[in-house]
Amino acid sequence: MASHSRPGGQGRSSSATRSIAKCRRELGAAAKPAAIGATPLDRRGRPTKRSFDGVITGAFLAEAASVVDNKLTVSGGVLSGFGIGPDRQARFALVVLTQAETDNPVRRVEVEIMPPTDDESLVIEYELPDAAVGGEIGFAFFNIEVRLPVNGRWVFVVTGGAGTFSLPLEVGG
Repeated sequence: MASHSRPGGQGRSSSATRSIAKCRRELGAAAKPAAIGATPLDRRGRPTKRSFDGVITGAFLAEAASVVDNKLTVSGGVLSGFGIGPDRQARFALVVLTQAETDNPVRRVEVEIMPPTDDESLVIEYELPDAAVGGEIGFAFFNIEVRLPVNGRWVFVVTGGAGTFSLPLEVGG
């Protein structure tokens, strides 16, 4: 678990600690990956098994993402702000774009969610599905449902292979 602190920060309240623990549980249960990409075939036409030799080349938050006719379909993409109801629940998709790279066998995507307060960051790891890593280019998306207990500028730092992206999200409610 990485931490994020700001100068002059105060200690974390017990309610903030409970909120972070609840976020961990909710994110772990609600993150469902989906992906598409050309699966490489061996000389007999069977799918090959290989590790992801690639990098995240782009990432963004969207209201929804899906696969239609083997293509990424995004609704309400590139979120910069998000309105939250009284339950403080946020539901959106993290979309990542991938590209093959021979020097990097990492399939892991790490997402650090940094709150606008002095509270600890939440770090979540995902594994890219085979369909996202089998071709020269691909994509994956992860449906995220998380409780964001305070208004302000939340930052989602997405890292995969050599690629790192900072996705700010202004939350209001």
